[in-house]
Amino acid sequence: DDKRILVRQLSEQGSDLLLSTDAGETFVTALHVKGAMFGFARTSDGATVWAGSGDAEDGLYRSMDRGTTFTQVAKTTIFCLHRDADKLLTCSNPFPEAGYAIGESTDEGATVRPIAQFADVAGPVPCDGGAGEKCQGHEWREMHATLTTPTASPSASAAPVSDASSA
Repeated sequence: DDKRILVRQLSEQGSDLLLSTDAGETFVTALHVKGAMFGFARTSDGATVWAGSGDAEDGLYRSMDRGTTFTQVAKTTIFCLHRDADKLLTCSNPFPEAGYAIGESTDEGATVRPIAQFADVAGPVPCDGGAGEKCQGHEWREMHATLTTPTASPSASAAPVSDASSA
């Protein structure tokens, strides 16, 4: 339906999913969440739509009427959503207790099962540098510690760390 449009709108009061059925002439609020709405996915025919909030209390919502009405189906932090042929994939905050990096749902979002943590990453993909260039980047031990340490980001007031070996 070329006239049906769903638009995410972020405001100081949270996020809204707006629906237009007249090619954008008018919009109604189909869903409001108090947090930031990070995730959105739909089936290939558009019949089922999901929206997810970064706030676990808002969690994951599903519409089975092409985005007209939504029902909360799971309370989990959603940072991204992707629908493939038979499952809904999610990404979330892996750092809190019971958090996860990637999850999946095979029941239209009613339950989300964690399938990967950052700690599950085995290491960097081997690199030959190509065209005579050397591979650059962090050592894997340092990167792994960064990905798997459940701490907040350093504060903006923290002093930068200098590397004496590069002087």
